[in-house]
This record gives sequence, C-alpha cells and structure tokens, in this order.
Amino acid sequence: MKKNVILAAIALTPFVLFAEELVPASVPADPAVPATAQAVQTKIVLKSSECEVTAPIKLFDAAFVDEGDLNGNKYNDDALLGEEVLDKASLEGVSPEAAGEWLLPAPSAPGVAPAYFRVYHFRVASSAFAKAKIRVKCPQKSKLFIGNNEVYTKYTAEDSFENAGTLQADLSLETRSYDIYVKTLVGKDGAVPEGVRVEVETEKGVEKSGLRFLQNGEKRSLNLADYNEGRRIADTAISPNGKYVMAKYSGSNPDGSRLWGFEVVDLKNNNVVYAASGYPAAWMPAGGARVYWASVVLGRKTFYEHDLETQKIRVLASDLPDANNEYIWLPDESGFIVRRTEKYAAPTDQWTRVENLADRRPGYRDRSYLYLYKFEDKVMTRITAGHHTCDLNDISPDGKRILVTTGDVDYTQPEYRTCNLYEIDLTDGKVDKIFDKEPFGSSCVYSPDGNRILILAPANFKNNLGSVLGEGGYPNSFDRQLYIMDTVTREIEPVSKNFDPAITSAEFGGDGRVYLLAEDRDYKHAFIYDPDTKTFEPVKALNNIIDNIYKISVCTRAQDFVPVITAHGGGVANTGKGVAADLSNGNVNVFFEADKPLDSYIEMGTTQDWNFVSKVPESAGDTIYGYYCLPPKFDPAKKYPMIVYYYGGTSPSTRGFNPHYPFLLWASHGYVVYVLNPSGTTGFGQKFSARHVNAWGRITADEIIQGVKQFCDEHPYVDSKKIGCIGASYGGFMTMYLQTRTDIFAAAVSHAGISNIASYWGGGYWGAEYNAIAAANSFPWNNRELFFEQSPLFSAQKINTPILFCHGQKDTNVPPHESHQMFAALRLLGKPTDLITFKDEDHGIVDYARRVQWGKSHMAWFDRYLKDDPDWWFELWPSAKKSLNN
Repeated sequence: MKKNVILAAIALTPFVLFAEELVPASVPADPAVPATAQAVQTKIVLKSSECEVTAPIKLFDAAFVDEGDLNGNKYNDDALLGEEVLDKASLEGVSPEAAGEWLLPAPSAPGVAPAYFRVYHFRVASSAFAKAKIRVKCPQKSKLFIGNNEVYTKYTAEDSFENAGTLQADLSLETRSYDIYVKTLVGKDGAVPEGVRVEVETEKGVEKSGLRFLQNGEKRSLNLADYNEGRRIADTAISPNGKYVMAKYSGSNPDGSRLWGFEVVDLKNNNVVYAASGYPAAWMPAGGARVYWASVVLGRKTFYEHDLETQKIRVLASDLPDANNEYIWLPDESGFIVRRTEKYAAPTDQWTRVENLADRRPGYRDRSYLYLYKFEDKVMTRITAGHHTCDLNDISPDGKRILVTTGDVDYTQPEYRTCNLYEIDLTDGKVDKIFDKEPFGSSCVYSPDGNRILILAPANFKNNLGSVLGEGGYPNSFDRQLYIMDTVTREIEPVSKNFDPAITSAEFGGDGRVYLLAEDRDYKHAFIYDPDTKTFEPVKALNNIIDNIYKISVCTRAQDFVPVITAHGGGVANTGKGVAADLSNGNVNVFFEADKPLDSYIEMGTTQDWNFVSKVPESAGDTIYGYYCLPPKFDPAKKYPMIVYYYGGTSPSTRGFNPHYPFLLWASHGYVVYVLNPSGTTGFGQKFSARHVNAWGRITADEIIQGVKQFCDEHPYVDSKKIGCIGASYGGFMTMYLQTRTDIFAAAVSHAGISNIASYWGGGYWGAEYNAIAAANSFPWNNRELFFEQSPLFSAQKINTPILFCHGQKDTNVPPHESHQMFAALRLLGKPTDLITFKDEDHGIVDYARRVQWGKSHMAWFDRYLKDDPDWWFELWPSAKKSLNN
C-alpha cells in the first residue's frame, strides 16, 4: 500500500454521511439495575458537526492507458485510487437534512468528470491511552488513513449503503488527537451511493478513555510532535552594519530527518533577501551585507563571498586544509586566525597510563594551536606551540593582537584547573602574560577601542574579587560574574557582584556599552551595562515579549554602530521567534516566527505564578519562585494529579518551550504541573546560588517538600495522594534523594541522576570537577555525612515511591551505573521500579525516535501510578507485564 500520502481538503460539496446517535448522556440510568451491571458505553459514532469533506476532485483518463505498463498491467480505477491528493485546504462541515442522515446528491455540475475523488476528514481524541477499533462503512472504493499513513484499502464498490463494505483498523490511541481521512473514488463504471458511517469502539469504555470526535473548528490538544517536529529558530546574528539579520533554524521532520537552514532578513521591511538549507553562511566581519561560506573538495577548502546587495559572488581563498582546522576572520578581512587541532596518536591501544583525572576523557591529549594566514602571502605562520592547548578568545579591533588562554591541572585550586591569559602581538610575536593560575570562566573580549577587556569568570576570580559571601564563603562557580580590565593599568573592576541575575554571555557593543544575557530568576533576559554610569539596564523591548532569550546579537564595530539588538527565544507556550529592537526609538520588529501561534489552533491550559516563603532554616524568609500550568478546560471542582519539576545542575528552570520536559503537554494530559527553583539555583543572587555548595540536596529537598505541601494546601483541586516528580542530572539525583526523605510522591522519574555521590565523584569523567564546586573542599574521607548520608543509594530501604530510571548508555557526564546501582537496590528490596537505557545516547536523548519513546515513557509511567492506568506503559513496554515487581 502507498505510504505517507498527504490528503487534500478542497471545498464543500454535497455528499451523504450516514450516522447514528447513541443513547444521550442525559438519559438516567435504570435505578433497578445495579451500577456494576449497567451498560458501559464503548462506542462513538461520527456526526456531521464532526466531519469535513472536499468537493469532487476532478479526474480524467490518463493517456495511453490501453498500452499497459512494463508488467502488462493496464491503468484502471484501482490504480486511480492510489493517486496522491496533495493539497490540504480548510473545509466546512455539512448540515443535517434528515434525522441521523446527511443526504446530498452526487455532483452534476458541468465539467465534473464521471470519475472523481472525495476526501472525508475528522478527528478522534482520547484523554487516556486506549486500544480501539475504527470501522468505516462506505459503498465506494476507498482508502483509510490515520494521519498520513495508509492503513486500509477497499477496492470494491457496492450498489447500496446496506451492502457497503467496511474499512477497519486497530488503533492505539495515546492521549492526543488524530487526524483521520477517508478517500473515496466514484469511478467510470457507474455511480454508487456516496456516504460513510464511522464508528470507533474501545473496550475501555468511552468515559474512562475520554474517547470522542472533535467538533469542526475545535482546537486540538498538544501532542509530543508539537515539541519535537517543525522549524525552530536556533540562532540570530546581526550584520556588521546593523541592517540585516541572519536567522538560523533547525528541527525535525515527521520521519525524524533533520530540518535546518537559514534566512537573511532585511530589518527595514522584513523581506527575506537570501535563504538556503544547511548552515553554510556567516557574516563577513568588515561591514556591509556580505556573507561567506565554504565548500570542501578532496579535503581542501574554498571560501566564497556573496554580496547580498549586488548579488556578486567571488572566491576569497582556496586550497586550504579542511580537517581539524577552524578559520576565524581577521577584522579587516586580510586573512584568518586558524585553530588547528592535532590528534594524539597513542603508541598502542592495548594499555594506557592515565596522567590525571582529566586524562580519562576522550580527546584530552589532543592539542590545538594557532596559526596566522594572510591572503597576500598565502603562508600559514605558526603563532603558538608547546604542551598546552591554546584557545583563541578574541582578536583586537585593529587585528594586531589576540587574546589566548591555556589551562593547567592543579588539584590545590578550586575546580582543579587554572587558566592563563596571554596577549600576543601579531606583528612581532611578542607574548604578554595578563594573568595566570586563575579560575577563568567563560570568555574575554576586547572593547571597540581595544583599551579594555571584558572578562566573564566565577566570583572567586582574583582572590574572590567578585564575591559578596565574605570570609569562608564558597561561591557557586556556575554563577558567573562580569569584570572589566584596563589594558594599560591592568586594574580589574568587579562589575556584577551586586547584580543578582547570573550572566551567561556578554560582549561590547560598538558604542562601548556591554550587552549581556542573564538568568533573571526563572526568566532569561537581556541587559545593558554602561561602564561610565556603572549601571545595568534591562532591555525591556526584548524582555517584554520573550520570556526565555537564548542568544542576543549586537553591532560590535564602532564605525558602523547601529543601536539595534536582536534576540531569539520563546516562552512556555511559544515555539520561538526572532526579534529586533531599535534602542534609539524602542521599535520592536518580529522578523522570524517558527510557526503560527500555537494557541490559534491548539487548546492549552493557563500558566500562573506561585511563590512561597521558605521556612527551611538555611533559607528562612527567602522567596522560592515558581509557576504552575493547569489543564485545558480546567474545572476547580475536580481533583487533578500533579507533576513537580525542579532544576538540574544549578541553572534555573526558565520559561521556555522545552521539548525534553514539556510542561504544557503534561498539563494537556490532565495534570497540574508545578515548576519551582529552590536554593542553589543561579539567577537569584550569589547568596542564593551558594547554597548549592556542600549541600547535595539537603536544603533543596526541604524547600521542595515544603513547597509541594503548601501548594496542595492552597490549591484544593490537587489530589495530594497522586503527586509525581521528575528531574534530570542533578535533578535526577533530587528525584532519588527526595524519595528517601518523604512519601508525598506517588511516582517519580529520574533521568541520568546520581545515586552515589562518592562513586560519581570518582567514577565519572566530570564527577571530581563538578564536586570541586558542589562539594568544595569536601571528600569521601573528610565529609562522610555528605558523601554517604546524602547519597540516595545508602538509604534505598526508605524508598517506597515507584521510580523510573532513564539513562543514555554512553553518558559521559553522569555514568550509567548511577542509575543501574539504584535500580538494582530497589529491585532487590522488592520496590516498584524500572530502568530504560538508550543506545548511543549521552547525557541527553538526541535521536528523534529514541527521544519520542523516552518522552512517552515519562507520561505513561505517571499515568500508571497517578491515574491508576497502566495500559500505555504496557503498550510501550510489553515485557513489563512479566516483570518481578509488576
């Protein structure tokens, strides 16, 4: 049968739709019959208000049909039925003409051929997983499609509806809506009565499954594909002259294949002036509207320039090595700084001596060095050599100096590594050390005049220069601070120590101000720092329309500076948009939207803030911020199960359209969803984030427990006996740890969580370095209470909550054994638990098919224990029915 057919809906025309009504729900049950013996409604039948139909889609005979194909088969009605109908326009419903039947005559308009298609479209939805059967009675030759998948074909035509054949299929209805199409053919061999009668039946019962047909025009519910499929904005970059913006997008097609490309938009009129698939292009650095890309032939690279205003294309450089070479333009476009990686070749793969903790990581012994390539002489001049990898941080605006960092392993220092910053003069090769043996963080960049350097580093940089914690305090090094250094005096000013939002990126604009992106509580917002007035100012024009900004871009050239800042991001219910804000007049321009607004065709619940004041001793009096999502058609008189989500690592749970942990999707499945950011989270100030250090859940767990109990007390529509929790990485650890501290949760999900802090510390590639921050100066031999008492594994006997463990088999961040050993403990203790591993996946689940199975498993696990409905879980994992604990 033909697959992936997209069916069309063209216009309304007469047709016959047979349907019958079930006993109305308003009819009272017979009081003489015991409730347990009364009939359970198991079937729904399609009504006219739930179906759309196309006009006759005109067909004509193909030429040369009598000749037959290569196999001698002649083209006939059966083959005609297999032709695709590609268009998908909106349709109108039909009105009833007689009770229970919708009778309209066959078309007789001039120009309508004896053979024609019609397409019937309707939607069936379920609020709980349900096995079902669909039956379509139809006299015409016809095909049945579930979405774009053909599931049944009937090649016979009958002379009356009473004698009509049936199309049928088994359905596994997840908690979502399904588009169903019936394509019918009236052939040349004579007209037959037109019409369909559709019924869907489930043994689970209509009420329990929530089985129903959607009304025409009714908004559908969210589904997993809304998060995983389609075009999503991935990056924006403003042109050096500030007139254009490049918007890159990525995503997945329904078949799981990658979707990616870019558009260049003229900000004056929002016209797309250039577009292509893939990510081959980027802006030339020296101004104008010029992009470049590279092609590779036989391992050699050629660079091209494309002027978007003149449409001229020219070759910039050719015959350059490709593999392991990264090319960074000099500001005047006279050549490149080349970062070349030399791969370490081990003398044997039979044994290895590990030099240090970091040497366990793949690629640790590879080294990267810098070269200068000038077009005028076509020579690769080596800039750096030696034992250390050399990273390029920035090139001075005049192109004469570069900032280079190297690193050292030093177990006497925080984070077990230190950084050295050098300035190298490209005219004579002179090296000037700016600082060494510092806990350098993320970036350092020149100011437009080259007289200052912007540094993003932890609070303990330069002997706690950026810390507000005082003597003996351990700042959370994930909470980055901003510093500005004078290149002449070498004086360093801590800029952000009293600025609570946690800075994630920063750069100088061409006007000398600093444009930065920061975690602002549970939002991610743009700010501007003015070095002259020493003040931070939020970019309200962007922050007011994007809750969670992923990246900002600003003109960095002083000579071309235009006060336009671009950003891309979204919100809880927004898949993403690109926005440009003109800071000179406050004008805001949305230049890219991934999709039409979801709420225009999808029914979603509301999202509301809810905060509480901590009573936990270490954080007493602090406000713990959060929000919650309600199901669509929310009824405060009902009782709802609830899912609780909390941060992983120390970054806050920002308000974005999260495909991995889709809060609104969970809400659309009938859950209240509560998201909170307890102590240790960045974005709330240094003192708040520092509670992550040497705590390993102790403070955080108490705040979560208080918050959940208080939320239930203040929201009586939550069923306090049906609460689930979910988290990943550090949040996965919190999932396990919480179950050793409380029985308020009825189900839990831990992805890539840590069960034994000591084994994670010593066994993972990153464990020791992460603990250098999360457990500063604490080790298994000097802080047994933290490493053992706080480890969920050593309190496994206290756990009564069913926990689902998920883990990528190649996780290099948190080794899979962290889930395996807790799963083993709970199985041996006879506690309800399950473990799912994913082939070839690291810390996150990336592959499309695996990500879908992963996301469905979360929801099915919660349905099993929070809705007492295990059907979906056993459909996804049939072998679970035989499990010891089931």
